[in-house]
Amino acid sequence: MAIPRRRNRLGLLAWLLAIAAIFAGQGLVFLLGVHRADARARHLYDSSLASLELVSWIGRDVAHQRILVDDHIFEHDPAHMRAIEARLADRAADLAKAEAAYAPFVELPNEAETWQRAQESMGRFDAALPDVLALSRQDRDAEARARMAGVLADYAAVDGHIRELLHINRKGASDAVTEILAVQRSAEEVTLITALAGLLALLLLGLWGVRRIASYEARLLEDARLLEFRNRELDAFAGRIAHDLRNPLASMRLTLDLTGRHPADELRAPERLRRGLERIEAMIDDLLALSRLEATEEGQTCRPAAVAAKLEADFAERFSRDADLRTRVEEGEVPCSDGLLRQALWNLLENAVKYRREGVRAGVELQGRLVGAQYELSVSDNGVGMSAGEAVRAFTPYFRAPGTSAVGGLGLGLSIVKRIVEARGGQVSVASRPGEGSVFTVRLPRSAARTSDGRQAPGA
Repeated sequence: MAIPRRRNRLGLLAWLLAIAAIFAGQGLVFLLGVHRADARARHLYDSSLASLELVSWIGRDVAHQRILVDDHIFEHDPAHMRAIEARLADRAADLAKAEAAYAPFVELPNEAETWQRAQESMGRFDAALPDVLALSRQDRDAEARARMAGVLADYAAVDGHIRELLHINRKGASDAVTEILAVQRSAEEVTLITALAGLLALLLLGLWGVRRIASYEARLLEDARLLEFRNRELDAFAGRIAHDLRNPLASMRLTLDLTGRHPADELRAPERLRRGLERIEAMIDDLLALSRLEATEEGQTCRPAAVAAKLEADFAERFSRDADLRTRVEEGEVPCSDGLLRQALWNLLENAVKYRREGVRAGVELQGRLVGAQYELSVSDNGVGMSAGEAVRAFTPYFRAPGTSAVGGLGLGLSIVKRIVEARGGQVSVASRPGEGSVFTVRLPRSAARTSDGRQAPGA
């Protein structure tokens, strides 16, 4: 009777092994399917992120084209007109490059149709451009504006299509994350069944799958958090810029309203309008440079003293009624563009005035000096100051200290300063005491510091 029992045990073992093999085979097939689904979803996720960046690039170029065309119509100097036309040509080439880069990523539902409509609207805008420029060159500004008015609907349509494309790709990225997480949850369940039924080989395979899944999930959760943060930052930053652009526009509108009512202001009106346009153009250039901060060409340098001189004039024009500014900036050079350094310092100066104490005239001081291998810039004020806890969080995006909700802004100014400075190998810090004021210090590496007569400074 022993032999039949042994045969029965062998038969049972064979059946168990067969069942285990079936489960193992099914589990392996399922895991391969999970891997393919995961790869497909990750491709969609990466494609959506790339599309978001490229569509934003296209939107910025189209908006810049519109501003340059308006500048051309307002301009009457032929040399300046030619310079604007050269910049329009550069912007058109940049836009063509962005469109070519975006084309391979158009694959989400409704994306191709929306992109085609956007291209049609941009085509009509481009077709009207030569006529507008020709009329502007002949100083037929009224006709040029009328011709532009005819394609404003197309420009508005492009803006709407760009927003729709951003929405499509954000949803595509979100859907991809949801799909990947769902696939990973299913894979965990099958891996558990396979581990229980597959003996040692299947157990090892199950453990491998668990490790892979845990790694995928951690990466996906981190990517999801990063995507959510970047979306919030993009929306908030766009609102801040729109608010900042209204200031020079409001000044220009007021100048136009006063022209004709007060003859004494007519001589100064063109200069005021020109300065307003220059401020808008500078903001747009700085935004383009900031959005591509990591791709900026190496070797760019600027002189903090020259930047400070321009800031002093702008500060006096904007805040002379509310604040006094003293500047003491030594000659030197730092590895940063004029526009980005100006943006960082202006944010600090503007904050010094915004957060002044009630009933006390703001006193602001901008200093710059060479300190060893670094160039140190500091902005000090006599404002409301911050507690130690608030100072620690001062450079965090969207942070607003308690009791400052009545002050305009989104809480992005200091985070932008930090990003600019650190991207150039520097550091920024703050020392502050409540009720006494704050001192913000920017330290950048020296870059061929020079004396006022143009000679290289000792030790540079």
